[in-house]
Amino acid sequence: MKRIFIYALVSALSATATFAQEDPHAQDNKSYFLNSLATSGLPVEQHKVLEQLVGEFDVSGKLVVMPGTELEYGSLSKGEAIFGGRFYELNVNTKDGERPKITARMTFGFDTRMQKYTLSAIDTLATSSVSAFGDYNELTRTLILEGNDRMSGRNLDYRYVYVFSDSGYVASFEYRTAPDKWQEMGRWEAKRIIKE
Repeated sequence: MKRIFIYALVSALSATATFAQEDPHAQDNKSYFLNSLATSGLPVEQHKVLEQLVGEFDVSGKLVVMPGTELEYGSLSKGEAIFGGRFYELNVNTKDGERPKITARMTFGFDTRMQKYTLSAIDTLATSSVSAFGDYNELTRTLILEGNDRMSGRNLDYRYVYVFSDSGYVASFEYRTAPDKWQEMGRWEAKRIIKE
């Protein structure tokens, strides 16, 4: 009985392989699949918004340690398109001699499935990563990305707000303190470095 089952299984697999080889549409299906892969992940019009992050910036930063106590520092950031313009990466490093010493990497994108802008961020201030999703207001040139920290048991809503201008951007990191109220915990003013 076992031998009959194995013979039937081998016969079925052979028939499937033969059918696949003889299927006149198999090559068309393969071409369609490869073409779909090549075009489905291409940048869309919304990705152009993120080009505002490209370049080198001189950044003045401020962190709120607790209400009434702030740390100010200077940093340099560099933004570039990665993966053919599908994502934009912003790398930030505090200037030599500045404290606190911070390195951060932020990856921005536009998710065509959700029709939302995305942000994934890591830095040397924590071992956790941050994710946020949001929208861009073309009239005010403002990108707002919101997320939530439920993993720590705190259930904190947070958001990143980027206001762009021709000379750079102003960004803030905020916690929600009431349904319609946000507390600013960090602020960065980035001036584009013009190279001659």
